[in-house]
Amino acid sequence: MTLQKWSELLFDYYRKRNNSARFVLHITFQDLIDYAKEVDVEIANGRNASSFEEEFVKKDFVRKFWRDKVNGNENLDDFQQKINQIVDYAIASTNYDVLLPVLALLIMPICENDDLVLHGKNYYGHLYHFLVNNKFISDRKDNIEKWSRSFLQKINLDIIWKKIDIWAKEKNINLDANVVVYGNGATQYVSSLMKESLLSPSKIQRFKLIFDKSGLVPKANIDDNRLLSAFKSNDQCLGISDSKFNALTKTEDCRGYLFNILRSEYEQWDGTTKIKEKDRNTGKDKTVSDNTCYPLLLYMDYNEISNKITKIALHLYCNDVDDMEYMTFVCDSDGKELPKVYIKNNGYANRPFEIDEK
Repeated sequence: MTLQKWSELLFDYYRKRNNSARFVLHITFQDLIDYAKEVDVEIANGRNASSFEEEFVKKDFVRKFWRDKVNGNENLDDFQQKINQIVDYAIASTNYDVLLPVLALLIMPICENDDLVLHGKNYYGHLYHFLVNNKFISDRKDNIEKWSRSFLQKINLDIIWKKIDIWAKEKNINLDANVVVYGNGATQYVSSLMKESLLSPSKIQRFKLIFDKSGLVPKANIDDNRLLSAFKSNDQCLGISDSKFNALTKTEDCRGYLFNILRSEYEQWDGTTKIKEKDRNTGKDKTVSDNTCYPLLLYMDYNEISNKITKIALHLYCNDVDDMEYMTFVCDSDGKELPKVYIKNNGYANRPFEIDEK
């Protein structure tokens, strides 16, 4: 595949895998290869990914960052120059799609250590081993000697982010890539990569557990501080460490990232806790809904002329149910049977449960 085709595949992956309205560039190398095989994209000579071994598909991606198509990058300078060529081409042609693979390979070392909080001083070590292990560069002594924390600066990561920000705006993608390179020293450039990797899509989908445990209901007018309070009180639902939580709330930029995703997930939340997770034994997706519940929303009819509430009721909201038949509910207190209801296309019951008691 060409670099352009890999870029298109990455964009397609992000669109389909993101649970949030905000784009999250979290991806591992295995994620990318699995997706290439899942959609069975054409790799070479009219043959699709399913007809090649996994290592061949991996190598096809890696070769897009080789200066020498046969021998690869003998030294670190070759790799840096190849990335600079890609960036120069993207700018000259205004084809910023091709910058997605560059960002992906820089983010992959973080995502492959999803529970590890990376700081500037050890990100570069993880990145170097990732590049060597996957043969982006050769394992030579002089490469280790040349390796330094100035690598991200040499490949102009700040310029890459600025162009990706333009790309996102043109495609109407909520990425918020601007103003992500800040500070100084080792963390100046790493922070922008960490921000895309602090929460994986699998963790983001578990936000609905946080909302449920915090007693929130869907479609309510809740401010950011209330959402953050819910996150702080129940962040253990995500399975993140205290150090990663601190990283998420440490800087203004990371807090903005967290607020953005919290808001986006809450606005899409239907009141249930149903999530999809990968079965470790089979590798297949499975649905987990041990704590699924359907909320009853407070419903009121208000007469503006008389300034009185004329009806109070409870309204069932059940957005993820398809073709549901009439349902019958009873009161816990006295076993009284309530009127039968069914779920409409908008997720609400066809009628509320009116409360007669004064």
